[in-house]
Amino acid sequence: MRTTRFVWVVLGVFFALATLHVGLVWYQLGVPHPAEDWVHETETVKRNLARAIQERKLVILGGSNALFNYEAELIERRLGIPTVNMGIHGGLPLWYLLPDAQSYLRDGDQVLLSIDYAQYQRRSRYDTWFLNQILTWRPDYFLKAEVLEKLRIAAAIPFPRLLSGALLRLLGRQGVGEIHSVPRSESEIIQRYRHEEDREQEVYSMHNVSHKGDILKFGVGSIGDEEYGMRGSFFHSAETWQALRDFSENCRSKGVKLWIIWPAVVGSARLDSESESLHPHLAEIRRRLKEMGIEVLGDPRDVQYPRELFSDHASHLNAEGRRLRTLQLIADLQKAAL
Repeated sequence: MRTTRFVWVVLGVFFALATLHVGLVWYQLGVPHPAEDWVHETETVKRNLARAIQERKLVILGGSNALFNYEAELIERRLGIPTVNMGIHGGLPLWYLLPDAQSYLRDGDQVLLSIDYAQYQRRSRYDTWFLNQILTWRPDYFLKAEVLEKLRIAAAIPFPRLLSGALLRLLGRQGVGEIHSVPRSESEIIQRYRHEEDREQEVYSMHNVSHKGDILKFGVGSIGDEEYGMRGSFFHSAETWQALRDFSENCRSKGVKLWIIWPAVVGSARLDSESESLHPHLAEIRRRLKEMGIEVLGDPRDVQYPRELFSDHASHLNAEGRRLRTLQLIADLQKAAL
């Protein structure tokens, strides 16, 4: 009898805590908690730019390596195809980025998908950074998710994060961190992008993006040797590969051509594409892509650049580096008879 009562008490406490947890998730959705507002705003602007193109277009998709390393305007000028750079941030996983891209892809479009090596190895579906972006700027992503996915998101949110978000909601205050604005509607973001004059005030800002989606101003930093997770063992994320498989199949069904392009990396003794330690990793990536029927453009050996061609991150080329990488991509596209 006592055992039964104890079990019911435990179940009751568990149910109460679970209910409180879920309730706090809903209560603090959209609260301006510390998160990078430029990511959401740039994402909104670029989605609008892509949807505005009525002709068949070339779309460059990926994280910040795509944002900084390709010049859509130069590609369009050389190849005569409307081109838009949809690169955003490497923290956005493929299972978020790729389904969103379906909203602006049409029959006859072509996609150049630049995948960071870290994306292939992503272990956490919902890390703290990504959770903050969803809860603060994309509550619609959470609300539109299927029930099981909602539960996965809710379960991944640390309880202290929920409490701080709820407290900010209760007090009507804004968090302290990488946040410069309160959540705005899509129309408000687009209006600000179109009408504000000082478009290059910050590197990480929607105002630092051209009407082709290209970065206008580059950061400055000191770049050291970087391995990009390519030395030693290489973890292949099942969720990343499944997202890529689903996207590939959706592209085929919509008449969209998909290519994978290699990310630019800092050439160094620690990351030499001629090194035997890298061959198995690159070969496995190629094998999996071939198995999915996805074509790969270029060779990773052709996109290693000296560190002086990078800006503020080992994945971000500077203006000169971007031009060289873009010209290499144009040559690869011409070779593939785009």
